[in-house]
Amino acid sequence: MRYAHLVKSSSRTVGTVSLAVVGLGRWGSNYLRTLAALPGVRVAAVVDPSEEARVRAASLVPHSLQFPSIGDALAHAKVDGVVISSPSETHAGIAVTALEQGLAVLVEKPVATTVRDAHALCRPEFAGKLLAGHLAVHHPALQQIQSLVENNAIGEVRQIAANRASAGSTRSSESALWALGPHDACTVVRLLGSPSTVRCESRLPNEQAVVMRTRFASGGSAVLTLSRQSAAPTRELRVEGALGSIRFDEQTGALTVLRRGGPVTRNVLTPEQPLLELQCRHFLGCVSGAESPRSGVADAVAVTRLLVAAGQSLAQRGAEAALDIWPPSEGVNAPRRPGIEPSAA
Repeated sequence: MRYAHLVKSSSRTVGTVSLAVVGLGRWGSNYLRTLAALPGVRVAAVVDPSEEARVRAASLVPHSLQFPSIGDALAHAKVDGVVISSPSETHAGIAVTALEQGLAVLVEKPVATTVRDAHALCRPEFAGKLLAGHLAVHHPALQQIQSLVENNAIGEVRQIAANRASAGSTRSSESALWALGPHDACTVVRLLGSPSTVRCESRLPNEQAVVMRTRFASGGSAVLTLSRQSAAPTRELRVEGALGSIRFDEQTGALTVLRRGGPVTRNVLTPEQPLLELQCRHFLGCVSGAESPRSGVADAVAVTRLLVAAGQSLAQRGAEAALDIWPPSEGVNAPRRPGIEPSAA
């Protein structure tokens, strides 16, 4: 193994952020390519149980050290932060291992697949250290929508409809709920607050398309239509308020705000860089302490709670599932409405 002769060292180039990337599949490779192109970043370690995956990664970041596990990596390589893109069910456990070392972590969505795993991330000493990989929070249009809602531009939000579809066949059997749901679940929780009940029904075999209907403690509701097998990609969001509405088409960047009795505002808002690059740049700011996570533990727990309850409904053919009282006494505060990561006490 490439690390067998190493002694853990703190040496690094001044001003350079050293990272470990855990999980070297398709998304892990995307992270490696993105990070390798950013100034001031060194991918010091790549981690995957598959030797074949580690060898492939070496072609993208040839000077990195290769490790089969996060424990080996943290024992033999000095890093400032960890990017986690391993299989979903391993995300939370790996994150806890890195957080216990005082490291900043960026966890690809979903951050956790069980409520228990999500709550394990709520320890006070982890506050401000975790960035959840919810790409939507880095999109300027979604930031503008949150600002509009926050400033009561369309009145109290009553209903949200989101339509997200990926084109063609899929490479895995993961359900549309978990593959696509975290993006829009994060958005609706931020805009409507704490969910109370959810119904979720399958529309294609193997749950490759689902419809999720959620009611919130605020009195609002949301409908998420998710498909992994569509003729064309779709990413649309509609927010209905007491005084107006907002329409957003992520494919074109078209953002339309309609106010009752007022003018119609139309803009085109597209990110200056790919969202993954924006997320990675933001993470570097979090590692350095210059920025606080735009989407942290509170969002991760809220999204996990909602998707787990939706999965329970899905397993019961769309029966209504109630979410537990939030926030739990031992957990982190729920996202504010609209969701803002609470500051550490």
